[in-house]
Amino acid sequence: MKLISFLIATSVACSSFVHGQQTASPNFEFVGNGWCLDSQNTVFSWITLPGFPFANNCSDFCLQNPNYLRGFTYRSGDGRCYCHYEASQLPSPPAGSGSVVHTGTGAVDRASFDPDRQCYRYPIETSSPVTASPTTMPPTASPTTIPSFQFVGNGFCVDSQFRFHSYISSPSDAFSTVNSCNAWCLQSPDNLRGFSYDTNDERCFCLYDVSQLPDPLPAGTASAINNPGSGPITTTVGQSLSVECYTYHI
Repeated sequence: MKLISFLIATSVACSSFVHGQQTASPNFEFVGNGWCLDSQNTVFSWITLPGFPFANNCSDFCLQNPNYLRGFTYRSGDGRCYCHYEASQLPSPPAGSGSVVHTGTGAVDRASFDPDRQCYRYPIETSSPVTASPTTMPPTASPTTIPSFQFVGNGFCVDSQFRFHSYISSPSDAFSTVNSCNAWCLQSPDNLRGFSYDTNDERCFCLYDVSQLPDPLPAGTASAINNPGSGPITTTVGQSLSVECYTYHI
């Protein structure tokens, strides 16, 4: 607890966090920006705790429970650490942490594109071997019905070739409901393909064809203009229960 209190205090003292690759423990390999995914674009089970000022603090925290560890995702905006484990092989969560069971299995293969997160792979040969079958994904609650939009599924929206669309995104905690996210995206409907809503972060991502973002961009937003997604949203990747994907009826 003293270590966690120190890290939280240090994070408050930092005026900003570094985006992009950071230095982690040499036991880990940087994969890319975004959530860590397996070869089937599936999210791993995780234990999560905020307040880590740097990625190496997150890696040290995850190494306290190395059995079945597959890697970690680090969110630089608030220093939140997600230690990823083989499906159904989570250790007992430390005090104050949260946990979610997902179906990711095997080695970390890739990262979903998200500039606020960094994915690091833990060599699978140094962890315990896979012995358990993946847990079946629990059913999700019925999504909110939204005029002009159709719910696609939980996870990150992609086109027919599994590519991410360009987007503008709100800050975290900007939209408390999916309907407010929908209304915000409809303020710029040209070339709009849909939106993703992160229920944990209360963050909204308005999705557009490649290089077709609104001009000018809304004040206070982040953006990714060169994601190659084009055409209608057809499915999701990642199976993240906290993220909902909606396609826009043009």
